Amino acid sequence: MTFICNFDGLVGPTHNYAGLSCGNIASAKNKHSISNPKEAALQGLEQMSLVLNITGFCGIIPPQKRPNFDLLYQYGFGIDERKALEKASQQRPDILAAAWSASSMWTANAATITINQHKIVHITPASLKTMPHRNQELAETTENLKHIFDNQKLFKHHPASELADEGAANHMHIGEFDIFVYSASSTHFPARQSKLASLSVAHRHGCKKPIFLEQSAAAINAGAFHNDVVAVSHENLLIYHQLAYSDDTLIPNSITKIKIPQSILSIDEAIETYLFNSRILTNKQDEYILLAPLQTLHNKNSKNAIDFILSQNTKIQSIEYIDLQQSMANGGGPACLRIRVPLTDPMAVNQNYMLTLEKIEMLKDFIKHHYRDRIHVSDLSDIDFARETLTTFEKIQLIFN
Repeated sequence: MTFICNFDGLVGPTHNYAGLSCGNIASAKNKHSISNPKEAALQGLEQMSLVLNITGFCGIIPPQKRPNFDLLYQYGFGIDERKALEKASQQRPDILAAAWSASSMWTANAATITINQHKIVHITPASLKTMPHRNQELAETTENLKHIFDNQKLFKHHPASELADEGAANHMHIGEFDIFVYSASSTHFPARQSKLASLSVAHRHGCKKPIFLEQSAAAINAGAFHNDVVAVSHENLLIYHQLAYSDDTLIPNSITKIKIPQSILSIDEAIETYLFNSRILTNKQDEYILLAPLQTLHNKNSKNAIDFILSQNTKIQSIEYIDLQQSMANGGGPACLRIRVPLTDPMAVNQNYMLTLEKIEMLKDFIKHHYRDRIHVSDLSDIDFARETLTTFEKIQLIFN
């Protein structure tokens, strides 16, 4: 029997609003706002607690070490840490911000993960070539995934694509199909997912029934930089916005589909509320629970869309609302923070990365004592803050080893 285990990213102590993600409306709107890493991490852990309580399983992926001084050195800012921070702040504040980025928290972009008929799980880390602040994650993500999913008989690790690939945020396993969503090319914003990259991942994973959908230019131009901003799936169910795809007739009829019309929820409101970045979970009674951002409660039309979903007689029995304001302000909702891993045995993974309620409480206590509750962009050139956070990262690593 195969079940889905959610692995959530732990928010790192450098969570900040640098506005680095072109095409991400929330990220751009909140650029240079004051962030609260402590609150962000605690909100993420609250979501993990809920997932663990509902499903019985939840994994965690630790944050990547920041600031990344190697990135600053590569851009020619010298090899002295203090001077590198100062020079980058004066000459390339965008590169300085990239070196501090905590975006690895959004593990939906970590990799594409599928399972074949032989119950072998295939893993391809995302190249994230379109955005420099994310492309730096690849090496550490690759090592993390190999360390967590270390059973060579059950997990097959592939190298990242040489093309633009953004991982599970553009992949859905629905019923017997693997659906890969690639970016329309004629958009105002960078096309993040290459069709060739999707084809390559599907081929190397041996997907028997791959389907390739083009995300519409209308969705991307409105701020839907990934498929998981306009669609959510679970088992044989797909919920998506009317403007999500250039041609939704390519979706097989055997899939249970709920298409939310533009007349109920506009594409702009869908992106503002992140309704489609909700998560659908199966509880221990084999019922579906929709885990939605708190923002969907504050918009009349997103509430109407939820009522429309509930009226369709699916297995969705209830709604849970989660406060992820710190992540949402940077364009990352409930689904952005997790990657789904199909498993046949929960003991098959490195157990240091499986959560218990006790471990969640221990992490909460750690965060309360070691994370700051305020970061402004001006803090990113502070060598004392850099050394403080690097020490915190070392302590985080000890928790998982």
